[in-house]
Amino acid sequence: MTDEPKKSDLINKSETIETKPDPATPVKPQTTEVLPKTSKPIEVNRPVEKEVKPVAKDPKGMFNYSNCIKHEVKLGETLFDIAQKYVIALQQLRYFNHLSKENPKVRAGQIIYIPFKPINVPYGR
Repeated sequence: MTDEPKKSDLINKSETIETKPDPATPVKPQTTEVLPKTSKPIEVNRPVEKEVKPVAKDPKGMFNYSNCIKHEVKLGETLFDIAQKYVIALQQLRYFNHLSKENPKVRAGQIIYIPFKPINVPYGR
């Protein structure tokens, strides 16, 4: 037989061999788990801001313009043309928009409000 010791004789299973790190080799830091890249950016739930629409206000406070149709006067258009287009009485349209009775002129670019329901025009106004 040979006098060489067997590998099983060299290392006892109950013993643990501790190796000390070599000071010449750099020590690798522990790696952390890297998450996979996503194709979409992460969405952050923010409180939804409500859109605030400007409310049309009646300059004299007589009518509620919030439920009206807005009509922008075009070049060459008259109040009579607008009244016919929306099938409303000319006097109601004039009174609702606070235009003078003697000379109800409109300008191009002016906003005219069209009421949804008939307006009671007082006599002489």
